[in-house]
Amino acid sequence: MKRKLLTVFIILLSFYGCKENITDPTFNGPALPALADNIPYDVLGSGKIIFQRIGPISNNYEGIYILDINNKKSWGIKFAPIDAPQISPEGDKISFTKYTDLNYAWDVYTSDIYGNNIKRISSGNGQDRCPSWLQDNQRIIYYLDSFGYTNNEYIPVYIYDFVNNSTKNVLDFGKIDPPYLYEPQDNISVSSNNLCLVNAGGRLCTFGLNGENFKWISANSYFSPTWNPSGDKFAAISVKIDSLTTSGAGDTYYQEMSIILFQQDGSELQKIFTQKEIETGLWAGSKNYSLCWSPDGTKILFNIREGDLTTHIYMINSDGSNFTLVTSLTGVTDRSLSWGK
Repeated sequence: MKRKLLTVFIILLSFYGCKENITDPTFNGPALPALADNIPYDVLGSGKIIFQRIGPISNNYEGIYILDINNKKSWGIKFAPIDAPQISPEGDKISFTKYTDLNYAWDVYTSDIYGNNIKRISSGNGQDRCPSWLQDNQRIIYYLDSFGYTNNEYIPVYIYDFVNNSTKNVLDFGKIDPPYLYEPQDNISVSSNNLCLVNAGGRLCTFGLNGENFKWISANSYFSPTWNPSGDKFAAISVKIDSLTTSGAGDTYYQEMSIILFQQDGSELQKIFTQKEIETGLWAGSKNYSLCWSPDGTKILFNIREGDLTTHIYMINSDGSNFTLVTSLTGVTDRSLSWGK
């Protein structure tokens, strides 16, 4: 089955909330092949990188790969189907969403860096999405897409605390400005001073960990807005469509993708990278564009669409220098990038 069908399956499933007595499941699936990519470990620096790889179609697999830069090795974890994996700041744990069942749909899970000690931290009616780690390595922030569950549109944001084994509701995007519904599009990025940043309904916003001081900081839409480690600026991916051609084979987009640095208030600082793309749109989903910072804040990791069902990972210094290809296997989708110590 092609990945386009898998994407439709993922999009149509619903999200979750939080209940007690959650059991930890066992995940089964085909083993992932060893990475055949020529990873430039010496250029990357240090820490651990994780990303989701789908395909190639001929092998029809999906899972998480970890790059251990310090030890110059990699391994795969066979979770599938999954979405939005993220590594913890200390590089010792992983968070992700996974399909549970028709009652709870997609829920948030965590494991250690090798895919062991699996813990399910949420459950409910709908789809829990895009879990991200706070800088203390002990909390995860995520949101619930209800898809109009019980005829009420609501998209609450939650923080799960591993120390207290508790979940707190932060705010509800469905109640910010009714009747408009500002659904988040990516992982919520949390700065070192606990300021949350996300693209919601095509606009960038910030808010505190208790939902306070909610503020729109940009009327434009950007993919994967992410704070740098010091929290004084953020980077995001801009995509501008130059033209569109429609044919019997489908739509073809001629577009330009760029990486832009912003000040904390959303004002643009500098465009550090730009490239033309041709995209047929066979593989949908916002996570096809993903960006993260190295733990020391000197490098940015991101992916570029390179044709049907293909994205590869690249690295660039935060000043725009040293553009480097990181993954290179033909016909794969590499996305949902994160970088820990």
